[in-house]
Amino acid sequence: PDFDHWFSKIKTFYNEQIAIQNGRLIREDDWWQRLLRRTSGTSFAVYTDELGKVMGYIRYNIQNLTLELLDFNAINYESQQNLWQFIQSHTAEVEKIIGEASNQESFGTAFLNPQFQQQIVQDKMIRIIDVERFLCSYPFEKIDEPLYLNVQDKQAEWNNQVFKIEHEGQVTIVKTPKNEAMLTMDIGKLSALMVGYHSLDWYVFRKEASGSDKTINQWSNALPKGYPSFYDYF
Repeated sequence: PDFDHWFSKIKTFYNEQIAIQNGRLIREDDWWQRLLRRTSGTSFAVYTDELGKVMGYIRYNIQNLTLELLDFNAINYESQQNLWQFIQSHTAEVEKIIGEASNQESFGTAFLNPQFQQQIVQDKMIRIIDVERFLCSYPFEKIDEPLYLNVQDKQAEWNNQVFKIEHEGQVTIVKTPKNEAMLTMDIGKLSALMVGYHSLDWYVFRKEASGSDKTINQWSNALPKGYPSFYDYF
């Protein structure tokens, strides 16, 4: 098969998929080449529909009787299952299959007998450097009334502001409104909230976010739902 032809299709499919996912890295061509250089012997398997359209792919490596899954992207359950069947076809030549998956994917439920070792690793972090610019680009879902955000940031004084977000997404810095109208959060917890790591109620329960019941409800309706996944390393 023509590797360049299929590699181009894989990259197009990847970009289309991450555009509707939360937290994934946009891979430029240079980044793809870096990935290939980093892992020698990298192979791809592609699942297509009857018209040849890519519906899913895996990037993997086999070494020392271990199959390591480096990428696993599928558009639906059918393509996911077919890719797993391909992986299963290698069980005669490998003793172990390893890989990474987001904890929220409930990975074990994909198998009839999900008895395998899982290790939870919290190795990601996020930090909003410029809250105003971040809010201007953020994909809020529903803003019926203006939202107010009081940010507490000990390291970046320019973020210690009260921000007003209008229903069309305009962001301005304002003087402090009434406390009950604001959502107040530390920059670290706010950063995690805005990428969907936990719901706002989770932070309220832990006293890491404060505001009136109305304010919390408004913010909960405005924030898009979706747990972040990130599989690339720098």
